[in-house]
Amino acid sequence: MPISDVRQVIISSTKQLAQNVWKATVAGQHYAIKLEKKTFLRMAGHPDNRDGWEMRLTDLTWATNLFLEICKNDRLHPWSRPLGGEELAFVWGSLPGNNVARTQLPSTLATITDFVPDHVDFSKCDQGKSHVCLNALLTGKGDPVSLHTLGRGLAVDLFLGNNDRYAYESTDGSIFVNLENFFLHVNPSGPNSIFYIDFWDPNSAYNSKNKFPTTIGPEYLGSLLSNDQGRMRCAQAISTRLSKLLHIQNVNVKGIAEGLKSGAADLGKFLRKDKNHPHISRRLVACGIKP
Repeated sequence: MPISDVRQVIISSTKQLAQNVWKATVAGQHYAIKLEKKTFLRMAGHPDNRDGWEMRLTDLTWATNLFLEICKNDRLHPWSRPLGGEELAFVWGSLPGNNVARTQLPSTLATITDFVPDHVDFSKCDQGKSHVCLNALLTGKGDPVSLHTLGRGLAVDLFLGNNDRYAYESTDGSIFVNLENFFLHVNPSGPNSIFYIDFWDPNSAYNSKNKFPTTIGPEYLGSLLSNDQGRMRCAQAISTRLSKLLHIQNVNVKGIAEGLKSGAADLGKFLRKDKNHPHISRRLVACGIKP
C-alpha cells in the first residue's frame, strides 16, 4: 500500500530484521525500511563528492520505478519507493539499533517497501515446504507466471547493471548468481510467487540514469539481453546455481529466457519517451533494445 509521506502517518511499531533493515507497522499494514549500507556524504575530498547525493537519489528512484513498471503485472509486486531527506529524519528515531549518525541523514539513501509475510530467499529453499514449492514453480513445465517473473526482473537487473543478484566473474568470464537476493512467497491461502525487492546496486559502475559509461566492459551483463544466446546464458546460470546449491534439477530455462526477452521488450516500450536521452539511449543500444 503506497505511503506518499511518512511524516503524515503514525508508525505504531518497528522491529530490526538486519543491521540495516526494519519492519515498520503503519495503520495495521507492514513495511520494510532499508538503509543503504553505503552512504554518500558530500564532503570535500570524499570520492562520491563528484556525483552528489541528489544524483544518487535520482538513480535509486529511476531504478525503483523501472522495476515497478516492468513487474506491475506479476502475481506479486510489492510497492516500493526511496525514502530520504526530512522523511528519513522523521523515522530515524524509530529505527532501533541503526548505526547511522544523525549528521549523516541528509546524505543517506533508504527505501520503504511493502513487507511480504511468509517469504524466504532462494538460498534457504534447500529443504521442506519452500524447496517443494520452488521446485514446482521452476522445473518441468513449471509455472509460466513465475518463470516469466524471474526472467523479467532479471532483465531490469541486467539493464541497470545491478550486481546484487548477477555478477560477472573476471577470473573465468562466468556469471555468479546470488540466490540470497531472489525471493519466494510461500502463500498459505493461494498460489506461491517469486518476487523482487532491492532494486538498485549502489556499488555498480553502471547504476546511474544520467551517467552511462562510454566504454563498456564485460562486467556489464546488459549486453546479454540483445540475443537468444545471451538470454539463454543468463537463464542457464541460475539453473546451474539452483542445481548446485539446492539440488533443483531440470529448471525450465526456456521459460526464464522468454521472461528476459519479454522484460527487455517492455523496457523498450516504457523508455520510448526517453529515446533521445543521451545516456539512456546508449544503454538501450548496449542492451540491443529498440525503444
